[in-house]
Amino acid sequence: DLPKKDQPNLRTHRMFIKKVLTRPINLRRANIFTLNYDTLIEQASDAEGAYLVDGFIGSVKKVFRPESYNLDFYFPAETTEGKVHRYDRALHLYKLHGSINWRSCKPDWENPYGLYISNKKDTDSNDDVMIYPTPLKYGQALGFPYSELFRHFGNAVVQPQSVLFTLGYGFGDEHVNAIIRQALSIPSFTLVVID
Repeated sequence: DLPKKDQPNLRTHRMFIKKVLTRPINLRRANIFTLNYDTLIEQASDAEGAYLVDGFIGSVKKVFRPESYNLDFYFPAETTEGKVHRYDRALHLYKLHGSINWRSCKPDWENPYGLYISNKKDTDSNDDVMIYPTPLKYGQALGFPYSELFRHFGNAVVQPQSVLFTLGYGFGDEHVNAIIRQALSIPSFTLVVID
């Protein structure tokens, strides 16, 4: 059971993360694609002891490195045969419209994409990286880093036997709907709409 001190939104997100982590480990890693800017999934994952592969690497300063989505986590078995087991408390997170804690900066050798995570409460900052709900968001989704995230989304839903659960999505984003329509043309794809 979850602590009662959790705020209701975090409590719900923690239950969601806990449920996703119960998937059989012989299945592909679960991918969470979200259009939300908040950090509730990250907070819930931290609270549940889950590791998120979110496209960022680093400890002190987390910078965007999309190649990190190709990483996975394994640990050695306790046998002399040397077999390894996949770490089961990891998920892939794709924030398709950015996040309240993403910031842009000038690219350099240590941060080639000029994108990093800052958890400071800087409300005066103009360097945030989000797609706001405007008529321009379809065009913004074509720019970096969103194009990279949407590419992963498109690749994930066209895999054989893929299932996409939509929670709270009103199908108002044409750039998202186009990818879902493409996936619906694949006979083994399943779309589950939770309204």
